[in-house]
Amino acid sequence: PQNALNKRNLLAYTYLRANMVDNARDELLSLIEEYNNYTAYRQLVYLEQGENNLEDAKLWAYDALTKYPGSIQIREQIISIAKMQRDNKEVLKQLKEIISISPENKRGNKMLDTIKRENER
Repeated sequence: PQNALNKRNLLAYTYLRANMVDNARDELLSLIEEYNNYTAYRQLVYLEQGENNLEDAKLWAYDALTKYPGSIQIREQIISIAKMQRDNKEVLKQLKEIISISPENKRGNKMLDTIKRENER
């Protein structure tokens, strides 16, 4: 079963690379509905963000967090979306969550320090 999931995720990725966005979206939605597949969530957020459907991307990311609350990668995707929307509150919120999940996360700590310095100006 895991091999079949990997193949279906790869198929969705291939559709996306071939600019067959609707096919990719359909496959990813199917994987989420059938298996709550983590990789499909990440790809769907990426797809919607790439299509500039930022609200949909955010909704899928938050849905993924209900199933995978410890996911740093999904939180990083939310940060990317929040930056595009110039939502600094959301960026800070997600950075703090990342650091609480993984205190040794150098990238998260560095980003948080940068934002704090910018806000001090």
